[in-house]
Amino acid sequence: MTMTETFVTTEATGAWDNQRIVVAGMARSGRAAARLLLAHGARVTITDLRSAEALELDEAAWRDAGFALALGGHPDDLLDGADLLVLSPGIPKTASLVLDADRRGVPRLGEMEIAAQCAKAPMLAVTGTNGKSTVVTLTGGLLDAFGVENAVAGNVGRALSEVVETIPASGVLAVEVSSYQLEDVDGFHPVGAALLNITPDHLDRYDSLVHYGDTKWRLFDRQTADDVAVFPADNDAMRERAADLESRLVFFGDLRDGDMGAGVTDTSLVWRDQRGETEILGWDAFPLPGAHNRNNAAAAVALTSAAGIDPRAAETARGLAAAKSLSHRLETVAVVGGVPCVDDSKATNPESLEVALGSFDRPVILLAGGLPKDDDYGRLTPLLCAHAAEIVLIGDGETKLSADWASTGLPIHKHGKDFPGAIRFGWERARALGGVLLLSPGCASFDMFRDYEERGDRFAALVRQLEDRG
Repeated sequence: MTMTETFVTTEATGAWDNQRIVVAGMARSGRAAARLLLAHGARVTITDLRSAEALELDEAAWRDAGFALALGGHPDDLLDGADLLVLSPGIPKTASLVLDADRRGVPRLGEMEIAAQCAKAPMLAVTGTNGKSTVVTLTGGLLDAFGVENAVAGNVGRALSEVVETIPASGVLAVEVSSYQLEDVDGFHPVGAALLNITPDHLDRYDSLVHYGDTKWRLFDRQTADDVAVFPADNDAMRERAADLESRLVFFGDLRDGDMGAGVTDTSLVWRDQRGETEILGWDAFPLPGAHNRNNAAAAVALTSAAGIDPRAAETARGLAAAKSLSHRLETVAVVGGVPCVDDSKATNPESLEVALGSFDRPVILLAGGLPKDDDYGRLTPLLCAHAAEIVLIGDGETKLSADWASTGLPIHKHGKDFPGAIRFGWERARALGGVLLLSPGCASFDMFRDYEERGDRFAALVRQLEDRG
């Protein structure tokens, strides 16, 4: 990063009594951090460029609780006398408030670091461009199967600050961590840390893919020889860099000779350690579709081993067999007129779309588009030819995607921002061809929706309306 980085150490912020702390960004994580800090004696000012009305925030209730408010903008004197600035992950380091803090020498941390300083339980953390929500959720399911008290939090579902003090030292915190969150950590120390993959994403925020990847690797900065670092077995670049870590290395996927970890074979998941190799679960008993989810299961097993759990125990198979698809991730939300309608709205980049295309043995009517990434979607041509029957495009990305996919020879239908019309058309084609209607946009949602969740919810509501007509 080009600007001066200023951080506080864990020792300096072990207690926040009487500290004047400004929390910027009043989405889920900002609100949770503010509450946690106030509970620990800090004098907290909350701030956001949006108004209280836009945030749907009850100003009177927050003031009565003891917070100072600066909403609808950041006053020039906001950081006067501030001991710390706490940033929500969505605020870029080029924001004027951040630059002002750097000029003044006001230290800054993220919500996840604030939460981690209050943790009693050990943390298992997952990062990567794709798959991290599934892996952290599978990790929570495995901990449930073993009867370990746990919470799944972070970049998925609940902010870590919401739950960090509810889990005792005997439990485990399973944490999904984004690159944005890793920008502002200092003492964050997971006993088990998994890096699943690094592919081009968020390059509007980072100088390069290298910069983005380096941010992901901050997950391992505080690990010691007592901790576990988890990596894909087939990634040579990660192996080379991981060799410099103090952590014990555990791998997942297509294990190589000498690897310890969770292996994916054609028929089953296996665990390999100094005692040898043991089959854990046959894939016919694992309910999540696709080869990518087999690797996700392996990553979760490898990560959970860092909590002292024996992957060979029967509870591992039981936990994986009980797994359910995440919302908006290859989730069949309805079967209408014999057509499975699958919500994969969380696929916001080409890599996630690639995973989705290979997950079905029926012809796919692909509903794609939105706000495209600065990427070559043409590389998906072989997969589209192999799995898709027709393509239905929506949103700002339809011009780019139709050009990148012209060489597929597949019928491409443009529907602009007529989301209901695109869904009805796609369903009709899927019904005619005996296929599946797959919403896997490969693009961000912000051209038409608040986020991918709203996009997926709208898809689910619209396909269910088709039931009355189908």
